[in-house]
Amino acid sequence: MRNSKRRRPRVVWQSARFILICVCAWSCGVSRQEVQLAEKDALNTVLSLVHNDELDGALVAEAVSVLGGLDGADVRSAFLALLGHPDEIVVLRAVEALGKHDGPGVVDSLGGVFEKTESAFVKVEVATALERLNAGTMAPWLAETLGNGQMAMVRSKAAAAFGQLENPSAVQALRRAFGEDPDPVVRSSAALALARLADLQSLPVIADTLLKTRQLSTSLVMVEALEEFGTAAAIDHLETVAKQTSWQHSLRIRCLEALGGLSARKIGVYLKEQLLEEEHPMNRLLAVDGLGWIQDSTAVELLRSAFFGPGNQPLRLSAAWSLARLGRGFEISEELEDDLKGKHIPFRRRAAEILGIIADERRIPALRDAFSENREFSVRLAVVQALGKIRSADSVEALAWAFHQDASLEVRESIIDALGRIALAEANEALNDILAGNEEAVLQAAALRGLARSGDLQQLETLREYIENAEPGLRLEAARGIFALARGENTPG
Repeated sequence: MRNSKRRRPRVVWQSARFILICVCAWSCGVSRQEVQLAEKDALNTVLSLVHNDELDGALVAEAVSVLGGLDGADVRSAFLALLGHPDEIVVLRAVEALGKHDGPGVVDSLGGVFEKTESAFVKVEVATALERLNAGTMAPWLAETLGNGQMAMVRSKAAAAFGQLENPSAVQALRRAFGEDPDPVVRSSAALALARLADLQSLPVIADTLLKTRQLSTSLVMVEALEEFGTAAAIDHLETVAKQTSWQHSLRIRCLEALGGLSARKIGVYLKEQLLEEEHPMNRLLAVDGLGWIQDSTAVELLRSAFFGPGNQPLRLSAAWSLARLGRGFEISEELEDDLKGKHIPFRRRAAEILGIIADERRIPALRDAFSENREFSVRLAVVQALGKIRSADSVEALAWAFHQDASLEVRESIIDALGRIALAEANEALNDILAGNEEAVLQAAALRGLARSGDLQQLETLREYIENAEPGLRLEAARGIFALARGENTPG
């Protein structure tokens, strides 16, 4: 059945967060006053960026996204001022933000934009914001646009808006769009909105569409819709599709992933039978992967047999992946060192990915060797990501070493991201060294993101230095990081 979502009153959450921040600030030697001052400086920095007419529209739009999580008259005034910005993306972001920031002049200003704009996309975004602020006023217009809009992408956007608004009055319009619209993208958006509105009458029709369509993109959205429903009937339909042995492997795997997310394990019996009896290698491979997706703990011995069985490396690595998902990876992690040295690139990459799931500190030397011995970008990237999931001083040392071994900007950025996810004092030190030793803006921005992700309030000092930076993108990244740290939005590890 669909999980019910309990929402705590906002004031209770804000009080709890305030107490948590105070405790964290006290424990790391940063006063609450220092945190508040850093937030004030960050806010002024972002406001100065959104009011800078010389900045690229993409950067202003990103600054609007940063402000979107904040409250206050200054923030609301900035959004209102941006409604006349020449870049449509900026206007769309400002409208979306205002839909969550009711206050003096907001509804009238949005109404003015709705009347004046020639952009159908902006009209839909404004209508969505107004409907959110004053439920019922714009639903008829959105329904008319969904049914008769000239552009398919606009009709699709109207359908998605109804899903976001969770407006039950839209069900009839969405049913018509799902059944009658000539564009598959619009029909897909309508199906997903109906699922979000929990329209159980549409569930069998969506399931029937999944069974009959041969367009993979449409099929994947139907799976997502059934996953959103999450009912016993939706689970039955997902199991039916997962058992269609003649269908595309990727679609069947997506159904198994959805079943795993819904904690539906009844299909485990079928998967174990397929693993034991099926002669077709792809179906056996799907069975092994599926047991990992649904996390069937009764399949451990079967998976071990597949892992240690005779010479089928794809099946062996899939079994290792599933064992890792089941928390049994430490038992086989040493065996995977041989796979890191295999002849085929995809297998070396998969071995590294699995070792990342297992996060066995004993495998750090082998991962370091794999980075040194492989020139292939995808393998190095997988090794870096695996090291980033092992929270230890040794993994930090290995990543810092790797940073100086590879000149590729993409690999270096990935290493910085991995260091940020480790969230240890040694990792923060490495990130600060990278900031001090590199002038490449992309790498500096990645390092600032990593420090913000650490959850360590002591990094506020470094971030505050960079809101003074002449590079607008770095100033924005530093400000975003200050908000994340000050508000406890990131959890270490």
